[in-house]
Amino acid sequence: MDKFLIKRPRFPSATNTHVLNLNSAADSNAFIPDTNTPTQKRANIEFNPDSIISDPGARIPIDEYDVNIRDQVRRAYIAKGPFRPVDYTFPKNGDSRTFQANWFGEFDWLEYSIHKDAAFCMWCYLFNPKRADNSGKNAFTTTGFKKWKKALNKFRSKASRSNAPGNCQLTSLKVQKELVRACASETRSLIFADIGNSFFTLMVDESRDISLKEQMAVVLRYVNKHGEVIERLLPTFIYTVLKFFVG
Repeated sequence: MDKFLIKRPRFPSATNTHVLNLNSAADSNAFIPDTNTPTQKRANIEFNPDSIISDPGARIPIDEYDVNIRDQVRRAYIAKGPFRPVDYTFPKNGDSRTFQANWFGEFDWLEYSIHKDAAFCMWCYLFNPKRADNSGKNAFTTTGFKKWKKALNKFRSKASRSNAPGNCQLTSLKVQKELVRACASETRSLIFADIGNSFFTLMVDESRDISLKEQMAVVLRYVNKHGEVIERLLPTFIYTVLKFFVG
């Protein structure tokens, strides 16, 4: 029977190793390792805090990290702090001017790159959205700022967050109402958590304000877990309280 049979080795040897030809029909269904297995996916997004690059002119943009580890990268940079080579002889530019180490004391966001001889903003690198390469907003994130003659004025102008004084005064009626609602919600949650399953009583009173509108005050009286009698003024109307407890 041996003449009718061709014995095949149980395991391939070095002499009969088969080279896959993906252009042939026979080899197109051959086993190819899956590079997207869960184990390899996890390997691709594992983050080593020691691998981050301190010099802002040499580090890669946050957007080039896997989306699953970007927050880890940010926390690692925040823990390390801005790159500030104090014991370093800063080179002179064409105007015989240099970066000044004492600028670090005035601006907590300021970094200096030995690689590019330029100033960078740590917070801009970590949190600013990605911009086009030709945008002037990249001065403190990718290209670096190196006009030392105008540096101090530029840094102070940047430190003021030019948009904040004009637009971030929280004077909008809508914003103010949202803040009040958020504070009321947090206050109610803390009070209700303190009450737990204990008994309580409601004290309700109302009076007119100067505009002759009725203002209702709701006070919860209960005994807390330490046996103390507590009274809390609720920032809400009574129907909200009843709905929470009665349903």
